[in-house]
Amino acid sequence: MTVLDKGNSSWYKVSYTGSSGDTWTGYASAAYLTTGSANASDASATATTACALNLRSGAGTSYSVVKVLPKGAAVTVLDKSNSSWYKVSYTDASGKSWTGYASARYLQ
Repeated sequence: MTVLDKGNSSWYKVSYTGSSGDTWTGYASAAYLTTGSANASDASATATTACALNLRSGAGTSYSVVKVLPKGAAVTVLDKSNSSWYKVSYTDASGKSWTGYASARYLQ
């Protein structure tokens, strides 16, 4: 689960991607959530794509392209433990979400 917005101290906007790849976005009571990640200082950080960028199924160019992100797309950085490839999530204008890996070199 990714916390998208902590604007309300009682309810957080969250996103969750299930094992089937379906993503749910909604609100969860802050009283029942703890925040953290493998790299907690980077939890819910945001970045912008510097150019059209391939979102891949794994960390490297040998993995399949899940989605081509447009230049200027806002992504949520989920994990920076690999300094070359960040795990990110992206939600398009229609509300459809993807999670995958993007080259850190092309994220601002």
